This record gives sequence, C-alpha cells and structure tokens, in this order.
Amino acid sequence: MLGVVLWHDTNSNRAVIWCEDHGDLAYFDGCEALRDCEIAQIGAGDLVRFDVSEGRNRRFARNPTPVGQGNFSDLPQVLREAETPPKKHTPRRNRARSALALQSKPRDSNVVRLWPIAMTAAAAD
Repeated sequence: MLGVVLWHDTNSNRAVIWCEDHGDLAYFDGCEALRDCEIAQIGAGDLVRFDVSEGRNRRFARNPTPVGQGNFSDLPQVLREAETPPKKHTPRRNRARSALALQSKPRDSNVVRLWPIAMTAAAAD
C-alpha cells in the first residue's frame, strides 16, 4: 500500500501514515534495529510504500520504504488548518409561541374531520 507520512519522530523512529485507501491511519512503531534503515530518513509529507497489518484495533505499517521525499510536504499543515464543516444551525423553538399555538383553537376552514369507522357505520343506518 502507498501512503503519506503525516508525522515522524526520528528519536523513537515512529510514524503515522495516511493510507491511499483513505481508511484508518497506519502506525509505524519503529525499533532500535530499524534506526539506521531507510525509514529513519523519512519525514512528514514523504510518500512511502508499506505492508499493512491489523491488530489491537488499529492498522500497522510494516516494511515501509520511501518512494518519494517531500512529494506532499504541505499535506500535514493543510490537514491541521482544514476547517471542519460548519454545524447546521437549527433554531431553537420559541417555547412561548409553541404553547400559544397549542392553546389556540383551529379554524373550521383548516380542519379536516376524521370520523371513526364505527360512527360512520352507525350514521349510515
């Protein structure tokens, strides 16, 4: 799978990768043995190829290999600055007005009378 590194810590050799399938983020949990590997040379915004595995309710990146450095160097900042969509404004109902509407009687011209079936059958006799 391909992905873009959103964050990388060179001291712990850990990274967070945005996957090409736009699914969950993949976490690379580096270790001392990989400190001198190619992955230690990556930075935020780099394009990497990696294997994906899942466990402990997350995705993990395995065997990451750099494909391009700095290809998406502005992506982490763009995501940080991205606006969340505005919440839909739902006006609060005026409780006093609602209470008045419930108390007022409807006009006969606006009312459709519904009669129970038993009444209509009795009226037909």
